[in-house]
Amino acid sequence: VATPSVAAASAPAAIPSPESTPWIFPIDPPEPLLGSDDEYLVLVNAPYHRDSLNSVLQQVIEVAVMDPEVSIRFATLHALTSTALLDPFLAQDECLHSLFCCLHDEQYVHREMALSIIARLVTRNPSVTLPRLRREFLQMLTILEHGVESSRSVDECAQMVSHLIVTAPTAIESYVPHLLKIILSRLDSSSPTLTATLLQVLTSLADVNVSELQESQDKMLPLVLDTLHDQSSSFKRQKAFRALARIIFSGGNVVKPYEQYPNLMPMLLKTLHGSSKEDLGVRTEVMKVIGVIGALDPVKYKKVLLKQQQLRDSENAARKGGSGGNPFKVEVKFNVQPDEFYSTVSLNAMLDIIYDDTLKVHHKHAMTCIVATIKALGLAKAVHFIPHVLPPLLKSIRGATEPTLVIYLVQKLKDLVAVLKQHLRVYLTEMMELVRQLWNPHEAGVIAQLVSLVEVMRVAFNEEFKAFLPWLVPRLVAVAHDER
Repeated sequence: VATPSVAAASAPAAIPSPESTPWIFPIDPPEPLLGSDDEYLVLVNAPYHRDSLNSVLQQVIEVAVMDPEVSIRFATLHALTSTALLDPFLAQDECLHSLFCCLHDEQYVHREMALSIIARLVTRNPSVTLPRLRREFLQMLTILEHGVESSRSVDECAQMVSHLIVTAPTAIESYVPHLLKIILSRLDSSSPTLTATLLQVLTSLADVNVSELQESQDKMLPLVLDTLHDQSSSFKRQKAFRALARIIFSGGNVVKPYEQYPNLMPMLLKTLHGSSKEDLGVRTEVMKVIGVIGALDPVKYKKVLLKQQQLRDSENAARKGGSGGNPFKVEVKFNVQPDEFYSTVSLNAMLDIIYDDTLKVHHKHAMTCIVATIKALGLAKAVHFIPHVLPPLLKSIRGATEPTLVIYLVQKLKDLVAVLKQHLRVYLTEMMELVRQLWNPHEAGVIAQLVSLVEVMRVAFNEEFKAFLPWLVPRLVAVAHDER
C-alpha cells in the first residue's frame, strides 16, 4: 500500500485555476502547435518567472545571432517564427536589438525569418520597431537602386523588399512612390533573376497598395509587356504574367488593355497554345490573365486591329518616301575664315552619311572624320558645332551592335570630351545614361573604354559629375573586385 506522500507524488499535478493564481492566465495561440488542443498558460505577472523567461529568450536570440553553426541559427529562428506565444517578450528592446542584428546574417533564409518575426512585432512595440525597420528598408532601397545588376545581394534585397511589403505594409507605405520609381528604372535589367524578383515586388504591391499602382499603370504596363517577349527565361515570363494579372485586377481596367495594346491578345493566345512541358506554369498564368481582363467584343477588336494596320502602313510609306536627311545640318556661312568654311562643308557631308542607313558601312570612317575635324578646329572654333556633332555620335553608339565598334566610338566620344570639356555639360546626363546602357560586366573591352570615358568626364565636369557617383561607385568597385 502506498503511503500518502508517495500517492501524492505519483498523482498528476492539477492545473491551477486563474482565480487561485492571478499571476497565470490562459492565452489562445494563433494556431494549435503539433495538433494539441490543450490550453496555453503564459506567466506574465510573477516577477521571477517573467525575468527568467526574458533571460532565457535573450540567450536564445544570442544563439540565433552569434552561433557559428548555420543549422543551429536556422533551428532557433525557425522555432521563434513558428509561434506567436512569446511575442510579448520578444517585443522588449533587448530582444528586438538582437533580432535586428539577424537581418544582417550571411544566410538569406535567416534574414527572411528574422524579418518575419520583426514585422509581427510592429503592432506590439511600434515606437521601437518602426524607426529601425524603416531605416533597414531605406538601406534596401539604396542597394536596389545603385547595386550592380549581376550581384546576388541586389536579388536578395529585392526578395526582402517583397517579403516586407507582404508582412508589414504599413511600415513602408510612405516610401511606395520611391520604390515604384526604382522598380520601373531597373525592370529592363539584363539579369533575368533580378527582373523576375522585381516583378514579384510589383505583384506584392498590387496586393496591398492599390492606389499607388493605379497612378503608375500607364508606365508599368508597357515595361511588363516588354518582358513577356523575352523567351530566354520561362521563370521571368511566369512572374511577368502574374504581375500583369495582379496590376490589371487591382486597377479594375478590364478589356481596356486589349484596346491600348492590340498585340496583347495574339501574344496571349500564342503562349497559351504552346506545347512545351516546361511552359505549363506560364500557360497557367496566361489563363489567369485572360480571365482577369475579360471578354472583348470581336467587332470592336477588329476595328482596333484595322486602325493599327493603317497606322503601320502610313509609317512605312513615310519611311520609304522620306529622304531621312540630316536633322543637324550646319548652316554654311561664306563670310568666315577658310578653315571654318571648309570644316562646315565637310561636317555636313559626314553627317549626311551618318543619317543615311544605306551607308552604315561608312559610318565608322565618317565619325572618325568628324572627330578629327573638331580636334583640328580647336576649342574656340568648335564650340558652335557641338549641337550638330554630339547627337549623331551618341546615336551611332546606341545603334552599334558589335563590341569592337562600340569600343571605337566610345573612344571617339572620349576624345571629344577631352577637347570640349565644360561646353558639353548640357549632354552630361545623356552621356551617363549611355554609359548605364552599355555597362555590361561580361564585356571587358567595353568596360575598359567606359572607365576611361568616365575618368575624362570626371576631370571635365567636376562638380556636375558628383551627382552620378552613387550609381557609378558600386560598379567600379565590382570591376576592381573582378579584376583582382
